[in-house]
Amino acid sequence: MLRAVLDHVQILQKRRSGVLLENSVTTPAEAEPTLELDTVILTCAKPEWQRVTMLIAATVDATKAQALEVSAQTIASRIYALAEAKQLEAKGNIRRWRSSEIRRCAHT
Repeated sequence: MLRAVLDHVQILQKRRSGVLLENSVTTPAEAEPTLELDTVILTCAKPEWQRVTMLIAATVDATKAQALEVSAQTIASRIYALAEAKQLEAKGNIRRWRSSEIRRCAHT
């Protein structure tokens, strides 16, 4: 499982650097670690407002408990994507972890 997460992170890094085309196809094996990480993030997110830093820390702890090693930056990237997808609601610039807040949307 850890290997799959690391492979996924490498794919994301390649996409960011322009090595992979943006419209490249993601296979189910590549998407599985993202879905698992998203599930952990949404489980750790509270319906009340909390600092982004606190959500990242709780998610890091939860992934370690599941024997997954995921960096805080990788978790933050997924939080940004979940906020864009309206699964998380944000207040402020969520890229500034200490000064912005986030919560689970009511429909999630």
